[in-house]
Amino acid sequence: MRRTRIVATIGPASDSPAMLDALIGAGADVIRISASHDPVDVVRARVAAVRAAAARTSTEVAVMVDLSGPKLRCIPQGESVELVKGDTWRIVSGPAPKTEHSLGSTLPVGAWANIPAGTVLALGDGALQFEVLTADADGVTCKATASGTLRGRPGLHIPSDLFSMESPTPEDLDVVKACVEADVDVIAVSFVRTAHDVKRVKELAPKCLVVAKIETAVAVTNLDAVIAAADAVMVARGDLGLEFPLSEIPFLQRRIIRASTAAARPVITATQMLESMVLATVPTRAEAADVANAILDGTSAVMLSGETAIGVDPVAAVRTMAEFAARADKDVVPRTELPLPLTGDSDTARVTHAVSEAAHRVAYQTEAVAVIGLTDSGFTARALSRWRSPLPLIAATRSERTVRQLRLSWGVSAVHVQSADADEVLTELVSTHILPPDAPVVVVSGVPGYRASDTVRVRRTPVLD
Repeated sequence: MRRTRIVATIGPASDSPAMLDALIGAGADVIRISASHDPVDVVRARVAAVRAAAARTSTEVAVMVDLSGPKLRCIPQGESVELVKGDTWRIVSGPAPKTEHSLGSTLPVGAWANIPAGTVLALGDGALQFEVLTADADGVTCKATASGTLRGRPGLHIPSDLFSMESPTPEDLDVVKACVEADVDVIAVSFVRTAHDVKRVKELAPKCLVVAKIETAVAVTNLDAVIAAADAVMVARGDLGLEFPLSEIPFLQRRIIRASTAAARPVITATQMLESMVLATVPTRAEAADVANAILDGTSAVMLSGETAIGVDPVAAVRTMAEFAARADKDVVPRTELPLPLTGDSDTARVTHAVSEAAHRVAYQTEAVAVIGLTDSGFTARALSRWRSPLPLIAATRSERTVRQLRLSWGVSAVHVQSADADEVLTELVSTHILPPDAPVVVVSGVPGYRASDTVRVRRTPVLD
């Protein structure tokens, strides 16, 4: 059974009803909708389409909306511009000037003056870059460091220690409000810098899982505080690879994954995981190794972006990812020890962390067939998940939203039940053939009204008539 989750982004190639059904059938656990390029009404329509596809396929799937954040963009004079290495260009605020070798941008007027000579400005995914020669309040004069074609309105990346814009933006907050109205399960916050950025979204969407995307150097500096504020984390390798030398990215990925897992936050590894499948129907050997290594590092989920949004065969991309993940899951090593929980966690959360560790030790000693977490919010299941146990982990919850949100958590089988009583839950799980009768199980639960799971019990499943 595959235990690592798959996040699939939908877009022009994959947002038809038939394609959505096929993506879910191929193994997508979470459907990601980017708010970067479409207005709010399109985002709402896509959320509704995913919900309809989940109903048609009788599958619980989580819906994640990814906020645009303060994305800067370059504004060429036409649909495409040819860059020649060594040529000098002028980049300014606003529309592109009607002069040769000039580009416009969405950078506010006056912000250029803070950019020193020698700064590298990256376009899009970083394949095209400029080196700043001089700067003034209106713009920069720079030199192209590579030849290539500039198409559309690519992202313009300026190192985050030189320029920052508010995140989430006012436009992001409008999208958050629409997400709440549409009953979205997960919201991802782009270009997070501090814990405050995450908390602003959580205040507006308290029932959503809020994902902190780690893609700035400042977020890495504030990593523990950001993780503590978030419900989940994304290793956003695209912009992270423009903030740090590429040689550092694998080690940052491992650091972020380990810190997130220890804190019981699901963590998504994203960007270019099967990039060749945007244009091809099979991946490269290096991509197979990349997916496996992320899973062996401890990631909860792996994400497909362009592969499913604009790729030639979105369903093949999901199936390929599912195949790679299922194989890598077989070699995941259970944790026997984890760092202490984050100091930013509440006392009740720390109790749940401790009890989750005890539950797994008890399960091994008693040869239990499963660990069962009774949960309302899903936090108990996420705390149990971080140990990466090979035992089946079942989250029993009365909340359908929690069932969907736990589709982001490694190894968790979330089941919607009618009762919070352990005896009634075990009876229901046996009657639905999820658990065998007369078998030892470990049940983790809490006292009603106490916001922590503080009890571990060894039980035998009932024998039904």
